[in-house]
Amino acid sequence: MEREYRIGHYPFTGTEEPSVIHWEFGRAVDKLLSEPLFVGTNKTIVSHSLSRFFAHAEEMFAGETTARAKGEEGANLYYHNVSHAVHQAPYDGITILTAVLNRNDALSRHLTREGVIGEIIGLIYHDAGYVFEAREGENYAARTPIHVEESIRAMKDAIRQIKLPAFLNSGKIEKMAELAIAATKFPYTNEQEREARETLDTIPPEERKEAQIIRMCARLADLGGQTARCDYFSRHLPALRSEMNAIQDGLGDSVIGNDCEISDKCRDFINLVVEKQVGKIANAIYRTPNNTYQILWNNLQRQPE
Repeated sequence: MEREYRIGHYPFTGTEEPSVIHWEFGRAVDKLLSEPLFVGTNKTIVSHSLSRFFAHAEEMFAGETTARAKGEEGANLYYHNVSHAVHQAPYDGITILTAVLNRNDALSRHLTREGVIGEIIGLIYHDAGYVFEAREGENYAARTPIHVEESIRAMKDAIRQIKLPAFLNSGKIEKMAELAIAATKFPYTNEQEREARETLDTIPPEERKEAQIIRMCARLADLGGQTARCDYFSRHLPALRSEMNAIQDGLGDSVIGNDCEISDKCRDFINLVVEKQVGKIANAIYRTPNNTYQILWNNLQRQPE
C-alpha cells in the first residue's frame, strides 16, 4: 500500500508575533535537515545560513510594512507583503520538500542538497521584487509586471552579500533558486512554459529532472500554498482586491469581485486555475487520492468578515 504524507499547510494568519513564526520556520528547517539527504552535512551551519537569508528578506519588506501602517501613499502591499512573500511560501516550500524526500523513491532521489536549499532561498525571495531597490514613495503594487525579474536580482544580490557555506555548490544553488522564482510567475502561460524549457536546456542533462521537481514544488508552495491558507477567503482575497485596486482603479473589483461576487469567482479560480496548475502536483507529491485543494476550499468557504 502506498504511503500518504500529511500536508503541512501554513498554520498562521499573519497576526502572530514574529517570534512565533520564526520558531516554526526553524522547526520546519530542522525537520527537513533531518532527512537522509543531509547526512554528513553540517546542519547547524546550513540552518544558520537559511536563517540569515530569512531575516534579510524580512528586513527588505520592513520599510513598506511600516509605511503601510502609517497610511503612506504607495505602501499598498496588502497581499504580497512579508506574510505571504517571506513567511507562507517558503514555509510551504519546506514542508513540500520534506514530503518529497520522505517518499524515498525514484522522485526523491533526483533531489540534491543544493537543489533543496536553492528552492528554499528562491521562495524566500520570490516576491522581493516588489520592494527591492524601490524608490521612496513608489507604488509598490504597480511593480507587479517586473517583480519576478527583480526578485531574481534580489536573490542574487542576497547571495553575494550573505554568502553560502563554502562546502556547498553556490552556483548550482543560485541557478535552482532562479528556476524556483521563475516558476512562480502568474498567470503561467504557454510562453512562460516555453521560456522555462529553454532555461532547462541550459542545465546539465543529469540535473534537469531535479530542476523540474524544483519548479513544480515552488509553484505548488506559492499558488497552492496561498490558496490553502486558513484565512484565504475571509482575509486575503479582500486584501488582494485592495492591492489590485491600488494598481489601477477598479481592477481588483473586476477580477476578484465585490462582496456578493467574491464567493463564486473564488470557486471558479480554485476549480479552473489552481487545480489545473498545481492540484495534480499536490496529489502526486502527497499521494492523495482526492482533490486536495477543492476539498479544502469547500471546508473553508465562508463570507469575508
